[in-house]
Amino acid sequence: MMTKEMLKKLIFPLPTQVTVHERTLNLTKVALRVTADAHTAKQAGALIEKQLAKLGVEVCDCAETVITLALGEAPAEVSFADQAYSIKVTAAGAELTGFGAQGVFYAAVTFVQLLKSAEVPFCEILDWPDMEFRGQIMETRLGTDCMEKQDWFDMIDDFASQKINHLQVNVY
Repeated sequence: MMTKEMLKKLIFPLPTQVTVHERTLNLTKVALRVTADAHTAKQAGALIEKQLAKLGVEVCDCAETVITLALGEAPAEVSFADQAYSIKVTAAGAELTGFGAQGVFYAAVTFVQLLKSAEVPFCEILDWPDMEFRGQIMETRLGTDCMEKQDWFDMIDDFASQKINHLQVNVY
């Protein structure tokens, strides 16, 4: 059985609220339903589909198990609501609800972290950041020629997976 402590080791940064239940959801074939705005949904959905493909999980509209990406209303206790999200994994599938465009993406990031295998624990997560801006400053005297274009893209993807939302590069 997955415990709260074990689940928290899969997710970085740690969610604000986590409840873990005894059962797990086995993913063999899933439908991905997106009701959030097109731009955000495209990025978040692609992130989830990529991880499902790595696990050999088929994505099709005919599946009974459904992963839903949606926009919703934030609970009152949530700060920085546009970056907050909730995830509920049940027997029917997973509901990923962002309370803003960034929240939809961060819900997908966290769900992908849960997808280390095709078996996902039943859980409820409510998360929001402690700070509106989380960033990294990079300074270099050598210029941008030390990194290839793909290196920069990979670094930005890695920062996004950590929910870092600001990057400042100083070249001198």
